Amino acid sequence: MIYKSYDILDKQIITSYIQSGDKDKITSALLSLFTNKIDKVLAIKYSNWAMEHSDLDIKKIGIIGMGHIARVYGLDNVNIFKKNIESIEQSKNMELIGILNDAKDDLSIFI
Repeated sequence: MIYKSYDILDKQIITSYIQSGDKDKITSALLSLFTNKIDKVLAIKYSNWAMEHSDLDIKKIGIIGMGHIARVYGLDNVNIFKKNIESIEQSKNMELIGILNDAKDDLSIFI
């Protein structure tokens, strides 16, 4: 992944960027949503959506988003991510598992 700056976007723009299918717009939308207090429910929804995405970079952002969501919004537990966490662990993709382990560390700090 290459570092990209991003703007703080509102919910309508985030949704339209994600629905656009354009990887750069999706990336900007997810980063804005996960790192700013915009909408907790939407952030959780799109973190799970991104973790299920076929594009590896978008999947990584979804994983990283879990830790940001816990930090920015606070979470009671990780059950909302359980299905995707298990799926990534079973994938045996070491790159994703490494990112997942970092996100799980963040979750343990902020939950």
